[in-house]
Amino acid sequence: MIQPELLPEAPGAKAARHCGIWALVTVFLFFPISFILAIIAIVQNNRAKTHARNAPQAYRLPTSTGMILGILSIVIIPVFLFFVGIIAAIAIPAFLGQRNRARDKAAISNMVAGTADLVRQLDQGVELGKTDGQIHQELEGYLKTSGATQKNPWDPTIPAFSYSIAVVEGLDGQGVKEAAGAQATSLGQSVFAIQFPSRPGNPTPRPGFLAGAVQTRTPIQGSTVTSKVVSLD
Repeated sequence: MIQPELLPEAPGAKAARHCGIWALVTVFLFFPISFILAIIAIVQNNRAKTHARNAPQAYRLPTSTGMILGILSIVIIPVFLFFVGIIAAIAIPAFLGQRNRARDKAAISNMVAGTADLVRQLDQGVELGKTDGQIHQELEGYLKTSGATQKNPWDPTIPAFSYSIAVVEGLDGQGVKEAAGAQATSLGQSVFAIQFPSRPGNPTPRPGFLAGAVQTRTPIQGSTVTSKVVSLD
């Protein structure tokens, strides 16, 4: 009589073990495949036991390793998904918040740099003796030219700068700043307002200001519009 331990494994026993092992491994890699492998492991283990019971002289009774690993994998999957859900609930908002802050920071940087560039361009125009109308036209042209190389961090289809600069009169620095902020209606697009200073010899002195503003997604100091004003005196 052949010893049971010398008999070959029943068909499906080896497949059950292998599927059970891979089911456990793939739980953390790709759980749908893990679930399928776990089912196959259980089915193959039962199939192997059925063959061994029907032909005890031909096959030895297989262990329950494949079935145990398959069941363990099925139990682990919902636990794994539960923890993944918790991590996702924490990580995704944090990631989106960080991305939004980075975009807002880039938009503010564009506005501040644009304001400084316009002040330099204005100073050059004044030194060359150009009129306020000529300087205004050249500043808008400068924005259109320089804006072609800049990107709106929130919407690439919208220019980084508005090419129209609002001209205001009779305001102080805060008023010009608010005038610029009132125009900031497109997320990430910098807008500007200017009050030209009076020229030497003008009997009615008038302070000059240039202000930039941009709308952000995240409120900064309680407001979604960040502004910067520069005195032109």
